[in-house]
Amino acid sequence: TLPAAVPDTVDVSGSWDVFVAYTAGPPKRHTFVLSQDLQGELTGTHKGSIGEAPIGGAAQGKAVTLRSQLPSPGGPLPYVFTGVLSTTAEGPPRLEGRLECPAQTATAPTGGAAETSGEARWYAVRSNDDSNRSRL
Repeated sequence: TLPAAVPDTVDVSGSWDVFVAYTAGPPKRHTFVLSQDLQGELTGTHKGSIGEAPIGGAAQGKAVTLRSQLPSPGGPLPYVFTGVLSTTAEGPPRLEGRLECPAQTATAPTGGAAETSGEARWYAVRSNDDSNRSRL
């Protein structure tokens, strides 16, 4: 027998375009490709401007927590995305919340700073939905 699904837990599986607004600099684009099991556990891939890494976490109710460690020349950079899925009559579902990341700046393969680090705000829309890509 398959385990029962967690009641009232949102389904966030699929591809997401993620926009991160750090305290300095322009918003950065990331992507998530997520799979979700019946218990709300999340696995997948997180891609940022400095690389790609596995991502994991959980969805419970409308709350989502995701963790990854993007590679960088100075060692892995941990990211913790916490947020909620919001829905409105005016637009498609959207994940949004807070990001905790290290208080340092990674170097992009092309040279220069790739990510301004620390705390940030983020939101995500499903990759196949172009209607809700406003600035933070």
